[in-house]
Amino acid sequence: MKNSFVFFFFCCSFNCINGSICKSYNSSTEIFTGGINLDLAYEFTDKSFILTITNFTSASKINATVESYSADTQTQTCEVESSSPYKKCVLKLSKYFAYDISVNFEPYLHLQSVITTIIYNGTEVINPSVSAQTPCMDTYTHQHLTWFCCVL
Repeated sequence: MKNSFVFFFFCCSFNCINGSICKSYNSSTEIFTGGINLDLAYEFTDKSFILTITNFTSASKINATVESYSADTQTQTCEVESSSPYKKCVLKLSKYFAYDISVNFEPYLHLQSVITTIIYNGTEVINPSVSAQTPCMDTYTHQHLTWFCCVL
């Protein structure tokens, strides 16, 4: 929870300018079992969807596979180890601009979680509904807490 709170405070403490568009997006997820924290960055270009695992920590040495699923691109993955917690992955853009983002933890497969569903309209993310005026939103399940934020 500490990392998620720090991320939320950092992400949401800026004064926002009306009409500003988010340049990229971040999420911070705390998995309640195993002391697992996963921070992701999302960026869309005209040619690719860049998914970056910016930090990954756990109480024990484990691997994480972040999956991006869309109907046309199918499953694209980005893998990282807790001992080497940073990885940048360039993924194909979906022609539908919709991505289900989930994570699997090896060997704790029972901790698989859907982090968020992202819908991108070609210029900005419209789901989750974050903007310069409402820069962050949270998603809470019995397994995890995720903050998804706009970065100006």
